[in-house]
Amino acid sequence: MTVGDRLRRLRGQKTLQEFAEPLEIGSANISHIENGRSKLSTDLAIRIATVYQISIDWLLMGVGTMNIEDKVKPPPPNNDYVTISKDELLELRRIALDKTLEEKRQAEEQVARLKNDK
Repeated sequence: MTVGDRLRRLRGQKTLQEFAEPLEIGSANISHIENGRSKLSTDLAIRIATVYQISIDWLLMGVGTMNIEDKVKPPPPNNDYVTISKDELLELRRIALDKTLEEKRQAEEQVARLKNDK
């Protein structure tokens, strides 16, 4: 598989223009590399790897896997943190706010009773 083949594979269903735009280059540049009429420069290879989060080793030499995520293993879970959905977080915030408002209401009632006892 050539660099051009790997570039075409990375591009997938995107048009040349859609692929080239985030790289700030013309679509003809990508076409020329894919078809072997131009060589991929180091600068452009780095830009492609950065923008599309792929392995530069895979892009240039076909070594390893395309995606960086395949190389980097996520850290083991940390029991100090949990993951919850946005809706669950909003519900917990609502419950905390309701509790705070209830405590405030009770404190105001207690202050009112103390004032009346004088």
